[in-house]
Amino acid sequence: MAATEINLYVYNTSFTLIAIVDKYSSLIWSDRYSDCGDFELTLPYESKWNSVFKKDYLCKIDFSDHWCFIEKIEISKDEESAATMIISGRSVESILERRIVIGKKEFGTDEKEVNMQDSIKTLMNENFISPSNSKRKISNFTFSESTDTAITSLKFAESYEGDDILNIVTGICEDKHIGFKVLVNSSNKFVFSFYAGKDRTKNSNSSDYVIFSPYYDNLVTSNYFSSSEEYRNVMVVQEEEEKYITVWVDDTEPSGLSRKEVYESDSEMDDIELTTEEEQQKISKKNKDRDRIKYKAKKKLKRDYRIKTGFEGDIIPEKMYKYRTNFNPGDKVQFQDVYGNSERVWISEVVISMDENGLIILPTFEEIDWE
Repeated sequence: MAATEINLYVYNTSFTLIAIVDKYSSLIWSDRYSDCGDFELTLPYESKWNSVFKKDYLCKIDFSDHWCFIEKIEISKDEESAATMIISGRSVESILERRIVIGKKEFGTDEKEVNMQDSIKTLMNENFISPSNSKRKISNFTFSESTDTAITSLKFAESYEGDDILNIVTGICEDKHIGFKVLVNSSNKFVFSFYAGKDRTKNSNSSDYVIFSPYYDNLVTSNYFSSSEEYRNVMVVQEEEEKYITVWVDDTEPSGLSRKEVYESDSEMDDIELTTEEEQQKISKKNKDRDRIKYKAKKKLKRDYRIKTGFEGDIIPEKMYKYRTNFNPGDKVQFQDVYGNSERVWISEVVISMDENGLIILPTFEEIDWE
C-alpha cells in the first residue's frame, strides 16, 4: 500500500517516540464528546512490530488532539493469506477507569446542590493527584479548571461509593450535556478538563456557523427522519393503591385526538433525577411525594416520549469545513438535506478512517433534545 495521508505515532510509557506507522491496511480513530474514544489499526504482520506495539504504549494521529492507549494486540493467519495484525485500544480518557471511590463520598444534599466542577476536582485530587495512599498517585496527572460559565455554573447533588471515576464523569457529562477530555501536554502530563461544545447553528450569534448540506457540496448522502410513533403527551402514574396522578407535558392539558396517554408506575421512574436546584425548590414540603412524582413524570415524557427527529449523512472530508477548526465533538451545527429539511443537531463523535478508498471523516449527528 502506498503511503497514507494519516500517520500513526507510537510512544512508549516514557513518551519516547518509538515509530511512525505510515503504511497499513486500515485505520479507524474515534473522538467522542462525553465518553472515551477508541482506535483500530490493521496492517500486515511483521516481526518488527513486536517491539513497537505493546500494551499501555500510547499513540496519536495528526487529525486529533486525543491520544490512545494500546490495549489489545491480535495476530491472525489462515492457510491462504499472510498474517494480519490488529492493534486497538481506547483514548487516554480511559485512564479514569483505573481508580475507584474508596468509601462513601457525598456532594450536596437533596435540599442543597454544590458546584459540580469543584466536586470532581476533589475526586481527582483524592484518587489521582494527591491520594492518601501514594501508590494510587499518578504523578503526571493534572486537573485544568474550565472558566466557561457553561461549566462553572453547573451544580449537582450526588453520592458515590465504589464507583470508578470514568463512570462518574461520563454519567455527569451525559446528564449535563457537556464533554470531558484528558489530553497530553508538551510536558507529557495527562490534563483533565471539562468543556462545552459551541453553538455553530444559523440561529446563534456566531459568524462562523456551520451548515452541512448537499447545496454546499460538503455532504455526500443524507437521511432525514421524523417519528411520532412513540410520542406521548400525558402520563398517568400510580401514586399508591387506587390513587393516580395525571401529568401532561405542555402548559395546557391535551384533549381529543391530540391526547396520547401512557401509564408508568412510580418505581419505573427511578432513573429520573431532579437535577437542578430550581426543581428541588418547587417541591413543597406539604406535597413532597406528589410534587416529586409530577416533576419526574414530566421529565420522562420529554425524554422518552418526545417526537424524534434527526439526520444522518456522510460529509466530504476537509471540504469547506475542517475538523478541529470549524467543528468538534459537542458542537451544535446545521444539517440540511436536498428536500429542504433543516435541523439543528449536535455532534456526539467524529470517526476518522483511512483505507484503500481514502480518507473519511464521519461526524455522528444527534437530535438536540435538552433545550
